[in-house]
Amino acid sequence: MGAIGSGSGSVIRNCIFEDFDDSISAVSAGGCFLLDCQFLNCSVTTAGLSVASAGFIEGCEFIGSDPPTNQGTFVHMSGSTIRNCRFSGGPIPRADFGDGISTLIGCTFEDTGNLRPDQVFFTVGQNNGYTFDSCVLANLASPTRPVIQAWNQNLILRNCTITGCTAAVFGWQQTSGRPPTQDATIRSSILWNNNIGSLFQLFLQTLIDWSTVQASTPGIGNLVTNPLFLNPAAGDYSLQRGSPAVDSSDSAAVPPDVTLDAAGNPRRVDDQAMPDTGAGPPPIVDRGAFEFQPPGPGFCQADLTTTAVPGSSGYGVPNGIVNNDGFFSYTSLFASSLGCGNAPGATRCPSPPDLTSTAIPGTPGYGILDGTLSSDDFFYSLVLFAAGC
Repeated sequence: MGAIGSGSGSVIRNCIFEDFDDSISAVSAGGCFLLDCQFLNCSVTTAGLSVASAGFIEGCEFIGSDPPTNQGTFVHMSGSTIRNCRFSGGPIPRADFGDGISTLIGCTFEDTGNLRPDQVFFTVGQNNGYTFDSCVLANLASPTRPVIQAWNQNLILRNCTITGCTAAVFGWQQTSGRPPTQDATIRSSILWNNNIGSLFQLFLQTLIDWSTVQASTPGIGNLVTNPLFLNPAAGDYSLQRGSPAVDSSDSAAVPPDVTLDAAGNPRRVDDQAMPDTGAGPPPIVDRGAFEFQPPGPGFCQADLTTTAVPGSSGYGVPNGIVNNDGFFSYTSLFASSLGCGNAPGATRCPSPPDLTSTAIPGTPGYGILDGTLSSDDFFYSLVLFAAGC
């Protein structure tokens, strides 16, 4: 029966499951609610964590679990919703029973290590499929099999970030010898720094649009420009200031119930310092799982002073407002023979006038300090001033 059995409508909340090995399942819970639980170094041999028939999982972590066989899977899904969960270190979600689309929103799947040749990271039973919204798939390794296997249902990824993955095929439709019947879609997503043989196989139609893909890909609005992750070496795939992924996606593709990104920040945020190059109703959302959050009042680099009159009270003291005083103070610093030093932070100014590496929005280095005070910084200050940060 598994470590815990629970009927439809039951709620399991704030529980920790650690270091158990069960022959059938960790939790057998058809249609239950599994909230804010942790599964640490758990292993099963046949069914795995079963949340079927419209079950709901939110805020859970699955860490370090590695089912010992292909039949041993960590999450059974069928028509389930999984929201804001983290899977790290090898767990394999699986949907084997019943019909339905499993929906995953704001989830992170990372660091599987190498799956065995007979394993697939996401696999489903007959008439099952997946929809991913604002999810991160990072450092998944499936050298001989697809990362995601769908069966007679559409495979949809919207506003997802896929990076550091190795696979022969990313998405594959199980057809059992029949002609392909369903479509695969990637929209408003980032696929960067992967080693994937082919994105889709055996789907009736494939569509990739408004996405950042490392190789040139047919489709509307696709880019091959570096998305400028903030700190990918540390696993931070949020966007730097000036990323070409900012305000360049398809707002109409975001479902109404997806209001947050993978970090729990608002999904629809406009960066007034960046041009709107995407589609759909404003505010134009960003590509990938993370929405860039412009600095709030008091954090804008163009807010250099409270007054532009030297010697006056408040001169050189930021007040959280980008206005004429901040702009004229910057002009004075830019024109000064003394300048403010040649390195970010090495300055006698209250805020570095070295604001950017390039004044061209959407190019690498936009909004990133380079230690040099130049005309790029001056024109960048104009953009910030006009946008009001």
